[in-house]
Amino acid sequence: MVNARKTLPNLSFALSLAWLSLVACQPTVERLEDSAPASTRVRADFRLDVPQVMRGTVAQESILVGFEPVAVEGYGLVVGLDGTGCTTMPPDLRAHMSADMTRRGIGPSGSQGSAPPPERMLNDPRTAVVIVRGTLPPGSNARQKRTPGTQFDLEVIIDPRTDATSLLGGRLYTCDLRPASGSGLPPTGSRQADALGEGKGPLFVNPFALRGSDGRELIDLTRARIIGGGEATKRVPLRLRLASPSHARARMIASAVNARFPQDPGMRDDVARGESDEMISIAVPPRWSQDTTTFAQLLRHTTIQQARQEASAALVAREVQRNPRMALDAAWRWRAMGPKALATTRGLYDAPERRVREAALKAGAWLDDPLVLPHLEVFAQSEDPESRRLSAVLMAELPWDPRLEFALTKLVDDSELDIRLAAYEALVDLGSSTVRRVRFHPEFEVDLVDSNDPLIYVTQTLIPRVVVFAPQHELARPLFADLTTQNMMAVAEDGDDLVRLRYDGKVIGSAPTLLALVQSLATPENSALGRKGFGLDYAATVGALYGICRNVDRGIPFRAQQDRMLATLARRFEVRPDQTRSIRQDFDEDITFAIEDPGEGRADFEPLPEELAPPLPPTAESNEISDLNPSAAPPDEPRRDFKPESPSTDRPDFDPPSA
Repeated sequence: MVNARKTLPNLSFALSLAWLSLVACQPTVERLEDSAPASTRVRADFRLDVPQVMRGTVAQESILVGFEPVAVEGYGLVVGLDGTGCTTMPPDLRAHMSADMTRRGIGPSGSQGSAPPPERMLNDPRTAVVIVRGTLPPGSNARQKRTPGTQFDLEVIIDPRTDATSLLGGRLYTCDLRPASGSGLPPTGSRQADALGEGKGPLFVNPFALRGSDGRELIDLTRARIIGGGEATKRVPLRLRLASPSHARARMIASAVNARFPQDPGMRDDVARGESDEMISIAVPPRWSQDTTTFAQLLRHTTIQQARQEASAALVAREVQRNPRMALDAAWRWRAMGPKALATTRGLYDAPERRVREAALKAGAWLDDPLVLPHLEVFAQSEDPESRRLSAVLMAELPWDPRLEFALTKLVDDSELDIRLAAYEALVDLGSSTVRRVRFHPEFEVDLVDSNDPLIYVTQTLIPRVVVFAPQHELARPLFADLTTQNMMAVAEDGDDLVRLRYDGKVIGSAPTLLALVQSLATPENSALGRKGFGLDYAATVGALYGICRNVDRGIPFRAQQDRMLATLARRFEVRPDQTRSIRQDFDEDITFAIEDPGEGRADFEPLPEELAPPLPPTAESNEISDLNPSAAPPDEPRRDFKPESPSTDRPDFDPPSA
């Protein structure tokens, strides 16, 4: 048996030594903790302040990264010119074009048809080397086997280093479009980035004359547009970046987005796919590829708690009545909720506050609610132009009803240009028999609209189209129009039953109606079918119509797509003529307005607000565009697209956990 008296002193001595060792080591342990490296994880939390009407949405929890247009450019070859092309160019440009044409198989047995070797084509005055520029819309989709990529318009400019003089009558061969360098001229050789899209198609030379410094009217023949000629070949990546990274929250948001946007046929993955606790990848469904702005709005306004849509709709109704300035966001929220929101919106169709009433009617029309129609019929008879225009826009969303056609046929003869056009487009969407679509020329459409007042309207973006209101309206006579640029002449004496049209030495007699005039200009001659016409392309047809209408005694209104936007903005913002600079009747970017009082904003759609996008993480996907803005900084302050309000204490939808 061990003696306890001997054991206790030894145990006490051992404990004392241990205590002294710990005391001696304590400063060393503290110094090691001070010098230890910090965690390598950097928190990306940032605050998003949203109003009550946006509570519980994707926009409250994340920002949409990458939703911005992408400028693209490249060199291309225009063929079919009437000796106005180029034969001289810099050696590096010639080498670049020759190599590109060889790669594409342009030659005797190439894919572009039977053609001379590249070098001979570059020396032919019927061809010209041009600079092609365009803008990929935000969220563009790539071309797939069964679905085309997102389309966009192109601007074509003669390369200033060549001796080409005119692009009239030309057609652009297929060319690659790469991210714009911002250095003036697109790069060549190994300095080129990967292609994001392609461009091709017939050129639309602006037929509207500009007045020069000497007072003469001039047409710029060195620039042209290809309407809808660009197509995306790579997808512009979109991502949702969470304000507070969390795997659980990311899964919840992705699930809500996929419930709102099911997979379209041909899609391999879900629309929303989590990449990390901070990033969710978004793929635009093919059905939305030509309208990515609407898709983004619906995405941002999607309710996260899908099981409580009715409660969320009621909450939105209470908040928008308290703060009518949020009416547009309320309309988008109800639309994103779907039919479950109709029980709430129907109670607001007669709301006393106009903005609340219009928001509910928008959502109801978007959701195909037939109870909206009686209210829109009242709007259509209003003395307020904005109410009439809104009624025409929303009627296009509803299923066909004879009452719709009756109301819209009256608006087709409205005194306001944009209201007439909105009513025409609604009739097209409804498939009304009052609008007939014909194709006199294979490259563009002609719409004939039953109306009492004549009008010719031409589009300048995405789809080339001539719209003729009152197609049986007769031109005033006598008539004389000498169109030097188009190499055309139109003559009719007083009392003549025919208008004599002369083009390039050929003479055709046309009936004096607008329909017969367009048909004679655009229809290609075919003796086997008994067809007589000049077969002019879109640009030449538009130019001839514009010139002839300007020379008619009574005058037939001729409006381009830009004039429609001008009419809407001028009325909405009450812009006086002395507040605007000289307005060119060609491309949209040339319009500038000095707006003093924007009032309550647009009554239909508003563009997605710009947001500061942080750098995107690198991706290995071959069909996506890599980071295009590496210098963008992550947001370090609250967003400014919504007015901050005090948070709710009784929210029935989704409350993120407190930090």
